Amino acid sequence: MDKVKHSEIHSQKLRLVVNSLNRAETYSGYFWNQYLATSQRKKYLGWSINKDENGFSDRIKCEANIMGFLHNIHIICDQFPFALKSSILDTLQKGGKPLRDQDCAWSKDFMKAVEAVPSTGQLLEKMRDFEKDDDFQTLKKIMNLSKHRYINEFLWRNGVIFLLMRDFDEVQETSKAEHDVNALMMRVSNNLVPKIFDLYEEAMKI
Repeated sequence: MDKVKHSEIHSQKLRLVVNSLNRAETYSGYFWNQYLATSQRKKYLGWSINKDENGFSDRIKCEANIMGFLHNIHIICDQFPFALKSSILDTLQKGGKPLRDQDCAWSKDFMKAVEAVPSTGQLLEKMRDFEKDDDFQTLKKIMNLSKHRYINEFLWRNGVIFLLMRDFDEVQETSKAEHDVNALMMRVSNNLVPKIFDLYEEAMKI
């Protein structure tokens, strides 16, 4: 009876994971196309001033499309450990006990749990490379700042949109970085997206 119940729950989780990833991919495609459309309008004088019938300027729409795209790509990347456990590695162990859903993350403990499973060497190598990827680290920092502290600012300078990342301690600003949004979006689209989907394909080989 317990095995049947476990199997049903496992199937439900797997359906949710697959549906979630499909939607995140669809949403990211939508926001990418909308970003291309709205960012091309920045050459016009009214980009920040003129508003549509709902009160939104092209600049606001462009910024929202940037955040929507990055957020959904981050979902696809961040869900990989949970998707891995929910699909083919539902017997992962941590300290001799079954790995819990909340333990699924880009962490050393999760990597160790995967390492204990036979035939995962190639997958682990790709996972470690992906975790260290500069674009993944940048994306993760942008989204974590946005989720837990504040949405990053956008600057428009000489016709280029920049995303401004700032960090503080209790008394001073500790770091500041500007990212050319178009270059960042292109790198995420052309570098990070193929890499995360390659990880999903590698996982299916186990």
